[in-house]
This record gives sequence, C-alpha cells and structure tokens, in this order.
Amino acid sequence: MSTTYVDGTTPLDAAHMNALQQKVEKAAANGYASLDSGGKVPLAQLPPVGADLIYDGDFAAGPTYKDGEIVVYQDASGNKVAYMCTSPTTNAPTPWPGGPPTVPAYPRPTYGTTLPASPVDGQEHILVDSATNPSYQWHFRYNASSSSAYKWEFVGGSPKVINIPTAENTSSTGATDLATVQAFTLPRAGDWFARVGAQAVAGAAVAAYTGAVIASADMGVSVGVGLGVAGYGGVLFREGVIVNRNAGDVLKQQYWLTVATLTTYNNRCLSVQPVRVS
Repeated sequence: MSTTYVDGTTPLDAAHMNALQQKVEKAAANGYASLDSGGKVPLAQLPPVGADLIYDGDFAAGPTYKDGEIVVYQDASGNKVAYMCTSPTTNAPTPWPGGPPTVPAYPRPTYGTTLPASPVDGQEHILVDSATNPSYQWHFRYNASSSSAYKWEFVGGSPKVINIPTAENTSSTGATDLATVQAFTLPRAGDWFARVGAQAVAGAAVAAYTGAVIASADMGVSVGVGLGVAGYGGVLFREGVIVNRNAGDVLKQQYWLTVATLTTYNNRCLSVQPVRVS
C-alpha cells in the first residue's frame, strides 16, 4: 500500500487523512460544491446575488420583516404602495423623505385670442381670432432679450388670407377699394408681412397697380406692372414687411392706375402674417 498521496510527496498518515473531506460531503452543508457536466458549480449550490427578494403581501404589524422582503402598505389616504425592507424592522413603511421626485409637465403653448399679459422668456402662445373656428393660427415665442419693443416673435402658423375671385373695376388714379373690400385689422402692434396679387386687364396702355395700403398711404409693398398693349392681361404681385404698425390699423389691398382708364381686376389675393409683435 502506498504511503504517500498521489502527488508523491505528502505522507499518507492519520493527521493528513483527517484533513480530507469525504465524498459524501459533496454538495452538502459545510461540505464542498460539486461540478455539473460542464465543469461548473450548479446554480442551486451558489449563493443568491443581491438581496433575496421575498413578497410578504400586505403589511401587518408585529412580524419582523427582513432585508429584501417586500410588503404592500396602504396609507391614510387609501393609496397602496409597495415597499422593500432594507433592514430588519416591525415598523410600518414610511415614504422616502420628500416623496418621489416630481416630473414637470411638458411645456405646451397656451392658446387663445390674446397674448399673455405677463410673459416670461421662452414662453409660447398660439394666437387665434376665434377659439372655435379660427381663420389664422399664429405661434409666437417670447424673447425677453430682444432689443425690439416687439418681443413676441412669430415662429410659425397659417397666414390670414383674403381672396376675391370676382372681377371688379376702377379707373381711379389714387389708391382705392374695389366694390368688394379686402381689409384686415392688425390685432397687435408690430412688424407685419404682407403679400398682394391680382390679374388686371386695362382698357388702354396704362400702368395698373395694386398694393398693401394702410390709412391710404403706401407702406412700401405696392407693385406696378405696365400693361403695354390695351386689353392685354397682366399679373401683379409683391410682398414685403410693413414695420412699426399700431394695433387696430387697417391693412387693405387697394388699386390705382397711372391714367384714369377703366381697368378690371380679378383673382385678387391678400395674405397677412406677423413678423414680431408687442
């Protein structure tokens, strides 16, 4: 019989034999782990990772809840909340100091027929002429750092459009309305963008005009196209910005000629939208 371990060095005596664990101690308490067919320790013989979470139902006074146990507690308002025990206790769960962090509501533009009276930087509002059936929708953002007196800046939306397809005429050499008036009252003081267009047929070779006009004064967006041949049609078009206008100013699309010759205008269009307002 050999007197050494298989390593050929350690003596095979009682002192060393008593230090060995027996085969029956494999996978047993205070024994040693076994290996599976893949050469790994089976999951059942490994300690739990992290807290051993146990659901203990509704909280009841009296028992000692251990670390990792989860209970459901109903507060005085009838709200039920699940709590996890982090240290042994018999006390009822209490909310985290200050409660859970609040999530601010997503900022949405306000909506209405007037702009907010006391805006803050970055505030947004959608201005309409009617909450139930608006003819325009103008999205503004308030820019407190703007050097302009008009700090509500237009960032998008549909223009106010006044189209008149009906053919109407005039022979006036001064800016005048036609029978069907195209007019828009500015709801706020500020800078405004206007676009005008029409088709004109003159009775003689004259220059026919249309323009965006306020208080009978051309504000820089009038247009003129000379009709070189009597009876021929011409398309008139112009757009531009009318600055520093007052709330309540009436913007009109008006018409005039260089010579008093009866001229017909049709397919008339007026489009208005803000640039920035107070």
